[in-house]
Amino acid sequence: MLGTVIIFSALFISLFTGTFFLLTFLDNLDKMHNPVIKKYPSVTIIIPAHKEEKGIAGTIESALGIDYPKDKLEIIVVENGRSGDRTVEIANRYKKKGVKVYSLEKGGKGYAMNYVIDRVKSDIVISMDADSFAEPDVLYKMMGYFNDSKVMAVAPTIKSKSQNTLAQRIQNVEYLLGGFARKVFQFIDSMYVTPGAFTAYRKKFFDKFGAYDEGHITEDLEIALRINSKGYK
Repeated sequence: MLGTVIIFSALFISLFTGTFFLLTFLDNLDKMHNPVIKKYPSVTIIIPAHKEEKGIAGTIESALGIDYPKDKLEIIVVENGRSGDRTVEIANRYKKKGVKVYSLEKGGKGYAMNYVIDRVKSDIVISMDADSFAEPDVLYKMMGYFNDSKVMAVAPTIKSKSQNTLAQRIQNVEYLLGGFARKVFQFIDSMYVTPGAFTAYRKKFFDKFGAYDEGHITEDLEIALRINSKGYK
């Protein structure tokens, strides 16, 4: 009996949630376009890296390939925790292309992000995971949302780069469903996570309310919830 109650309760919750998501999405179809940028903000892309020698070059190349006014874009790699591999050596090769590189003894993504955030003057700071890649037009798609002064963070839609195996294809479906869910949550001002892959933050939020919580292992959850708690989007 108890098992039946649990099963039917789970089915009801799933059906209700799925229907709610779908109706919310359909009710906001007119908002599915990316806003046009009214004023180009200055942007700093921060790539925290630890033991990332295999993929750091591709990530940096991806960041360098982003189509955005070059005088408005800065790229910084910050190694944290002395990787002990060739992460810094590889990153340093891109200094001649304008990439800045820091190497810190202390580890932790939060510490690495805060180290850079405290030192930059850009309007927008972006956390870019060292194993991720950005589409060239990503900033043109994202920056228009900052036309709204209440918006403090803009999250990306994430896809799996490789879809050769069943596990990779399942992961890609998970990513796309996550993007759909975040879009629906945006419509009802209930975003619960800002993924580290390429989320953009308005720097003045950090200046006013503090940067990353270095003791929090799910910093992308903590920041999203903190933004909501302060009445921002």
